[in-house]
Amino acid sequence: DVLAYVEVQVDRHSEEAAEAFQQAVLREPEVVGCYAMTGGYDYLLRVVVPSLDAYADFTMKRLLKMPAVKDVRSSFVLDTIKDQTALPLDYVA
Repeated sequence: DVLAYVEVQVDRHSEEAAEAFQQAVLREPEVVGCYAMTGGYDYLLRVVVPSLDAYADFTMKRLLKMPAVKDVRSSFVLDTIKDQTALPLDYVA
């Protein structure tokens, strides 16, 4: 599988545009994580696909056609050093 982190910039910052984009993302099974961000991009997507060809297809045919999408920037994971999902609850006191 191919794991990509995708920065998404939207061209309209209205509540309606955000809702439309978020609803479109929720319908895409390849998107396994979506985070609203601060900084230069509005959203960070975690995308898992079987191949680079599948990623290109997802990006060109679906992601770039989602409501309000202005720009995307993709980074592909070469190697996973640490991928812990459990929270270290011992720091909570």
